Amino acid sequence: MKNFKIEEHDTAVTVTVELNKREFINEPIERVNIDNVNSLIANSGKSLDDYKPASGPLFITNYVTKGNTEGVLVGSWIFEKKNVKKVEKNEIKQTAQTSKVSIANKPKRSRRKNKLT
Repeated sequence: MKNFKIEEHDTAVTVTVELNKREFINEPIERVNIDNVNSLIANSGKSLDDYKPASGPLFITNYVTKGNTEGVLVGSWIFEKKNVKKVEKNEIKQTAQTSKVSIANKPKRSRRKNKLT
């Protein structure tokens, strides 16, 4: 990886990664995907729980075939801050306990089938 830059804005974080150009076959192939970008953000001290990916390529690589002259060497990923809404806790008020009279009046459930005689 040649260079990477993490920019923090009010509502988002932008990660820009630049790879080395590969001119000869014996030079290493580099590939950066979303997992690598997540580790860059975590290593910079930011919490991944606060951000969600908004846009960016699946991966960038410096690998090229003979027909192509250059791969995708630069990529930018944008992570938006999650909107965290605080939910007020509802207080559960104690209700009167059910009376045992209503339970006692119910017929007992039987597992046996009623036989008609």
